[in-house]
Amino acid sequence: MVTITSTTDAYRLGVDDGGTFTDACAFSPKGRVFRAKVPSTPHDQSIGVRDSIDKLRAIIETQEGFTGQSDALHHGSTVATNALLEGKGVPAALIVTEGHKDDPPAPIIPLERTLQVPERIGVDGKEVQPVEREALKKELLTVKGKVKAVTVSLLNPWVSGEHEKQVAEAVKEVLPDVEVSLSHEVLPELGEYERTVTAATNSVVKPEVKNYLKGLQEKLRDDAATVRILKSDGGLTELNLSGELPVNILMSGPAGGVKGITSIIANSTEHKNLITLDMGGTSTDVALIANGQPELRRETVVGDITVRSASVDVRTIGAGGGSLAFFDPLTETLRDGPESSGASPGPACYGRGGTQATVTDTNVVLGYLPETLLGGDFKLDVDAARSAVGRLAQVMGKTMLETAEAIIDLANEAIYGALRRVSVERGHNPGDFAMVAFGGAGPMSPGILCAQGDATTKMSHELPASFIQLLPSIEMEKLRNELNGLKDRCEATMKESLGSMNPALATSYQVALRYKGQALE
Repeated sequence: MVTITSTTDAYRLGVDDGGTFTDACAFSPKGRVFRAKVPSTPHDQSIGVRDSIDKLRAIIETQEGFTGQSDALHHGSTVATNALLEGKGVPAALIVTEGHKDDPPAPIIPLERTLQVPERIGVDGKEVQPVEREALKKELLTVKGKVKAVTVSLLNPWVSGEHEKQVAEAVKEVLPDVEVSLSHEVLPELGEYERTVTAATNSVVKPEVKNYLKGLQEKLRDDAATVRILKSDGGLTELNLSGELPVNILMSGPAGGVKGITSIIANSTEHKNLITLDMGGTSTDVALIANGQPELRRETVVGDITVRSASVDVRTIGAGGGSLAFFDPLTETLRDGPESSGASPGPACYGRGGTQATVTDTNVVLGYLPETLLGGDFKLDVDAARSAVGRLAQVMGKTMLETAEAIIDLANEAIYGALRRVSVERGHNPGDFAMVAFGGAGPMSPGILCAQGDATTKMSHELPASFIQLLPSIEMEKLRNELNGLKDRCEATMKESLGSMNPALATSYQVALRYKGQALE
């Protein structure tokens, strides 16, 4: 991985779009910090981003007289995650090597849209059978007009991607308007199933992410010289690259908070061991920072889909400030979430038509929240909150306060379970860690730490490769060439993204080994 080790001295903006609120943060050249929070706009998240920046710019203009363009805007986005979780990805087709159609399928592309092409690349990278383009074109005609994206995942493209490139050319001839993802470009690693699922996920969300980023760039053209997106591993990536590889930004939003905690607390105070608790309107994200470094994993998990893409090890549960509480008549038990009221209509206390009790309404009823939020700009409807919790209390045959306390207990129990998963179940003693709560519903005073983390993090680029040799007989020259090749390609991508900027770059390597005879999976 190659990262920037120095940055420019100018205004830097960070924006995080959550399910309920969108937060913006700016750092001035003098080190001053400015903050703004506005309601999110789920129908078009870029509107909420635009609104948050407008509010932030007004604050900066009033306090510092600055009306110009910022040096960079860093954005933690949930658009790819939401497209996947809510099933709003586009219909896609999958092209595989003939004879491999019935291998374990990618869960988001049905078998009827899985096409076979006669071809074969050997494990040594040599061509065994050329691509039969005419047969492929006939197959492609069967999905014409039915798909908006195509995934190409053939055998052994990690040693040679030439056949996948030829297939892509044929796809563009027959289906010129579809987005194409090649597995050797998304994940050039050994492991057919993992590579296919990762590339297929990339295809399904790619059109929506590209459209969102295109609209975002238009809206923010006058605000920042450069717009960058936060990746799942906490580094920044260039806008166009994140559009081509959206699978790398699936955990963009939660990663911003963890990077913010690392920068502000772990790197600046004596507290190096931290457990983070990011409670927003829709979900709660929990992570662990040990010895000043957030734990990373090579996989990203979103819902029931696991892709091979590096991410900060964040565990998510469906318990947020907007989580809906209800009484399950079948089990005669109180439930809380995972369904959420979101930004619209939001909790009943927001006064936007919500009628079902949420965790936020419960906090209002119990007196944990004031009657106004956002510095007095957002007035809460206390009576509406009481009515929502009261209706649920009648169904349960309890008092309003008893019901409110039960809702809080349920939410806390779910959070406690997530905290155990990142600490006790991994051999860590929670007593050795300090907890940091942030997000709109974590502390009692809503924070903007995810946006602050977005603003302070640095660009990075990561490339994987498979290098198969036995350790005792490893050819060191070949290994050095492989590592140097990865470094050169990473640096080339970084320099292209940075344009005229010429910051210092740092390179780090990570190697995954296995015992002889150990299964790769």
